[in-house]
Amino acid sequence: MKKLTRNISILLILLVIVFTPIRTPYAKSEFAVELDASYDQGTLSLTYTLLAPEEATWATYLLLTDPLIQVIPLFSAPLPVIDQPFTLPLSFSFPKAGWIGIWSGLFTEADIEVFDLAWVDIRHCDLSNLPDTGAEHCYDETLQIPCPTSDEPYYGQDSQYASNPMSFTDNADGTVSDNVTGLMWQQEDDNQKRDMYAATDYCAALELAGYSDWRLPDISELQGIVDYGRYDPSIDPNYFFGTKSYYYWTSTTSATSVDNAWVGGFLSGATCSLRNKAALYYVRCVR
Repeated sequence: MKKLTRNISILLILLVIVFTPIRTPYAKSEFAVELDASYDQGTLSLTYTLLAPEEATWATYLLLTDPLIQVIPLFSAPLPVIDQPFTLPLSFSFPKAGWIGIWSGLFTEADIEVFDLAWVDIRHCDLSNLPDTGAEHCYDETLQIPCPTSDEPYYGQDSQYASNPMSFTDNADGTVSDNVTGLMWQQEDDNQKRDMYAATDYCAALELAGYSDWRLPDISELQGIVDYGRYDPSIDPNYFFGTKSYYYWTSTTSATSVDNAWVGGFLSGATCSLRNKAALYYVRCVR
């Protein structure tokens, strides 16, 4: 952490040196740049509050710490006179890493520079977006039973806990939005079986509801729409039409064999099956 702090300090000094001071017609306190940052589902969201009573240069840099410390310019642009605080939201797609730092500063031709620095730890940011399983019943070794109380045998089953209940929106354009994870799904598959390679290509080429960034879901994403309170199919039919009680491809390759990949089943929600990538199964795309 000491090394990181030292490197950041050097960066800030270099950024300030780049801009040559001349004079100061305004007080430094009349300029402002405030930065808030958040990360969710692969998108880095930034919100700036800016104030500049004369023209300034606005520069923002991305600071990466994993695996190596890197400084990447996001943008540098002229900023016109802003005589009242102005809020501007921006978003960037960005892969997962360790810590992401965002440095943003305002510089003028005079001896004025103000900046703000925000850090986001994105290693665990998506964990709160896991949907509930949908399980509603309790069981003993063989039969369904009334859910037990805390002092009875078999207490503590999945159905007795609720977090992030499943919530979907039918977008009326052939897509469904998952309100918990933020993912958008193809509402109904095209009733065609493909091998894993063709399934990947199909999603990449899909144009649906005005979007062209569709892809094959990974195993955890597909599992997120499995409803364990339903059977044959184990998915909400009010939102997902025509789902087969059969396997669907995911993009997750086996850790032990590159020829195999995980599939998800919608008969009982089984997601523990590895299949050869040349096998033929259904596909539902996600973005």
